[in-house]
Amino acid sequence: MNSLPPQLLIGTSLRGNEYAWSISEFPNALSLAPSLGYACIGGQFQFRLESTICEMYWLNADPSDKGSDEALATFAHRSCSEVLEKYRIVLEQTDFKKEALQWSSVPKLSGPDVDVELYLCFVAYFIREDEYLSGQFIVEERFTPLTMIMFKLGDWWKKFLSNRHSR
Repeated sequence: MNSLPPQLLIGTSLRGNEYAWSISEFPNALSLAPSLGYACIGGQFQFRLESTICEMYWLNADPSDKGSDEALATFAHRSCSEVLEKYRIVLEQTDFKKEALQWSSVPKLSGPDVDVELYLCFVAYFIREDEYLSGQFIVEERFTPLTMIMFKLGDWWKKFLSNRHSR
């Protein structure tokens, strides 16, 4: 597995092949990533418990696609800035306690006095220029098959999932 630099991994947990950042540490990773040569291609919020991951794919923060003439260094800065802006908006506008109630079978999330923020994190994906240019950033060790398909489909999948979720 291609590992991220230790400076980007502060405040992370690793489950399977995905890194998740604590809510307080993720903005720091975004501000540091471009200086280390990384762009952020987005991510989504999750609740992570000892043996359970509750994905909230509809609560995501993704940048717009890289322009065909856009230098990767420019994309790195822009992508991290766009992800941070969307990340903050989702944090401000989402009632995560209400979201947690969707998992009524997970007592640690659905109890009356639960502090869901103890389990809230953000799963994000970072790429380097060499990975982008070679197409190797979409590898099984870093992405789940569903994530690979969604990334290849671009904005289409986001619109599809958004329409499906709003029904």
